[in-house]
Amino acid sequence: MSRNYDDDLPTDYYLQFAQRAGCLGTDDGSSSDSAAVFKCLQKADSTVLQKASCDTSLNAKPGNWAFIPVTDGKLIRNLPSKQLLAGKVNGERMIVGNNANEGTFLVPQNIATAKAFQDYIKLSYPLVTPENMTSILALYNISESALPATKFDTDGLRPPYATSVSGFVKGWQQAANNLYSEAVLNCQANWLADAYAKKDNSSSWRYQFSIPNAFHGQDLAPLMSDPATSADSRMDATFRRGFQSIWGQFVLTGNPTLSEQVIAGSGAGRSGIAAAGGGSWSAWGEKQKFDMLNLNVTGSGTAQVRAQWNVVDARSWEGGRGERCDLWVKLGSVIQG
Repeated sequence: MSRNYDDDLPTDYYLQFAQRAGCLGTDDGSSSDSAAVFKCLQKADSTVLQKASCDTSLNAKPGNWAFIPVTDGKLIRNLPSKQLLAGKVNGERMIVGNNANEGTFLVPQNIATAKAFQDYIKLSYPLVTPENMTSILALYNISESALPATKFDTDGLRPPYATSVSGFVKGWQQAANNLYSEAVLNCQANWLADAYAKKDNSSSWRYQFSIPNAFHGQDLAPLMSDPATSADSRMDATFRRGFQSIWGQFVLTGNPTLSEQVIAGSGAGRSGIAAAGGGSWSAWGEKQKFDMLNLNVTGSGTAQVRAQWNVVDARSWEGGRGERCDLWVKLGSVIQG
């Protein structure tokens, strides 16, 4: 979550960094004077600075980074959430995606109760008020008695949703995983798409990479590997060709939708990626629709896996992600600490 440059948390991380680099409260003349600290850092060995930066980030809040862009009024002139809402972005086109299980390895995996869930929220957002917590729980609270006996990756269209279960965990742990995923990654993807849809003569497209396990970063390999020779049995060559094609089309033309010719040339299972065609996958916000291309597969094992893509409504996805994202817009400038 973005902060102003002089907020408490960025200042604290900077001071931790300076202390680890030997530039704060040391015997060599350095002190807490800001000019002296900065001068000391300028003279410090680069290896010392790298280690100080690494150690500070490792000691940051779970799933957070100590050093991220901050609003200074000059380079970054306002909070990104406010600029995105106003459509104040550079460029003319945007394609933006997220993975289905972004938060799995970015959240402490010891959240088993409603109290632990609320404690995690308070740790992540120190300024959360009781009223804020009530609003969050109204959308993220779960019914443990209704959870399935086994874990599975949801299809996003029918309950139970990713708000309470995934192929990795279920219950309050999954609720926390999903909250982090939406607050930090998924909703930001929606807001980026919104910003480009609002800007004159601009367009945006939205997708989700959903093949199990769809953890953070697992979408990179299929974009970079040879579609015909990849050993990844979670997706077929048609999936990989189609995924690379929507990005290739975007780079070449500014529009990621696939022509019938491209779809036909993607392989024997080409019907599985037909949803990426221009007649199916609309630009975000076009005709008041919020299309998201869901990139998934059917079957399991090398011989049975087939691409199975479909276009879904991003706002109703996973039981109403749009409403939950609206909440984070409302709370964004209130609960950051």
